Amino acid sequence: MRMLSMDDFVALTNYKISKQSISKYERGLMMPKPQTLHILAKALRVPVEYFSKPTICLSRINYRTKGEINNAMRESISSIAHDIIERYIQIEQILDLRPSFINPLQRISATTYAEIETAACILRKKWQLGTHPIQSICHLLETFGIMIIEHHIDSNEFLGFSAFINGVRPVVLINSANHTVERKRFTILHELGHLLLFTARIPKEYTEPEEKLCERFASAVLCPASVLASELGVRRNILTLSELISIKQKYGMSIAAIIHRCHDTGIISTEYYNHVYDNYINHNRIETGWGVYPIPEDTDRRHRLLKYAIAEQIITKDEALELGYIEGAKNSPEVIWN
Repeated sequence: MRMLSMDDFVALTNYKISKQSISKYERGLMMPKPQTLHILAKALRVPVEYFSKPTICLSRINYRTKGEINNAMRESISSIAHDIIERYIQIEQILDLRPSFINPLQRISATTYAEIETAACILRKKWQLGTHPIQSICHLLETFGIMIIEHHIDSNEFLGFSAFINGVRPVVLINSANHTVERKRFTILHELGHLLLFTARIPKEYTEPEEKLCERFASAVLCPASVLASELGVRRNILTLSELISIKQKYGMSIAAIIHRCHDTGIISTEYYNHVYDNYINHNRIETGWGVYPIPEDTDRRHRLLKYAIAEQIITKDEALELGYIEGAKNSPEVIWN
């Protein structure tokens, strides 16, 4: 998690613990004594209680990146996710909460773009979303037992990842660095595609790679083809910026994603699509001056549960600080209505 080499780690313990001992701890061949645990915790900048959190296993991890990330970064991200998820589950256990998850698309085929469009419509129907805009993707997924967490990862290449906790509960981690609201919403739904549609890797005979299918799924969930056609018409030669901003602010999609969606659904031609990207999108990747989605996309369930536990005196703020759940709690007292 700290991206330390073994030598760096030993140095941080002031050479009180050898590399051989650390290796044995990692492999479960030897258990550290209480005094040793304090040395390890201090070196790693974690509370001693870090080592007694519920143990989880993450499987089917899928990384979403803009470029390549090395193995050290992948291991660090995985370790950070383990830490956050374990603490999250510990709060749920304290509150006796047991979120359940049922995959609404477990028997749905998703090997072509047409099947992806169908899967997105089925998901909206099963989750009773109709054709309305989805105000908060995070709150929606949390309602159906999917864990959403957000953390600042110091990487311009890493966007997010998805996995299953102990083989049954899905989780999506979002990198809060360099994420607009629209990008965050798209990334979460992209990862949702991996979780719901692909129980194994895509076979070579599939018509499109899994990443492309998940991108199409995210767009289709955000704005079904019938909805986009009702907004813009079934065929257009030219689009105006004001139209695109209106859809962006209504459905929480970036203008780049809307243009891509218009091309996917046949509303605009390939020639016009290339023209818009070459002359507009590629010159304003962060879409400055092109409107913003007005509703914040907050992954706040974990913090709400913690406030619930503190308010009901199930856990004290000092305990929450000691366990690493929150930082600076003493400096931000919670107002409780008795």
